[in-house]
Amino acid sequence: MAGALPLPEAAAALDIHPATLRRWIDAGAPVARRGGRGRGKRTLIDVPAVQAWRGQRASDLVFASEIPELLAEAAWTAFRLTEGNDKARIAGVLVGTWTVATTTLLDHLRERDSEIPALAVTPEKIERLRAIFSKSG
Repeated sequence: MAGALPLPEAAAALDIHPATLRRWIDAGAPVARRGGRGRGKRTLIDVPAVQAWRGQRASDLVFASEIPELLAEAAWTAFRLTEGNDKARIAGVLVGTWTVATTTLLDHLRERDSEIPALAVTPEKIERLRAIFSKSG
């Protein structure tokens, strides 16, 4: 617990308001020791651990924003490599697979961080696969 600071001092070291640090703690930021009742039982904050937690969170947000496009590219590549009479039907299977995989990964990340956004835009390659499938039948 060496280097752990009381919440007001930790907030100052992080250059944020104490209320912001309390919200971060509620959202899962690490603490060196949780406060309790009685004298000397205050919450102590490990500032470097909180900074690392914030960095991981930012990384998760970036990764979450890349997931739909990365999986769409994989689905499109799989479609391009497909041959045979069922190619248009396979486009539909790939759209369904993309949808399930994308929402599953985003939901998993959202369990760790509620600020991970829901899927907002369908990538252009998935829309193309959807159009190919719809024209087939």
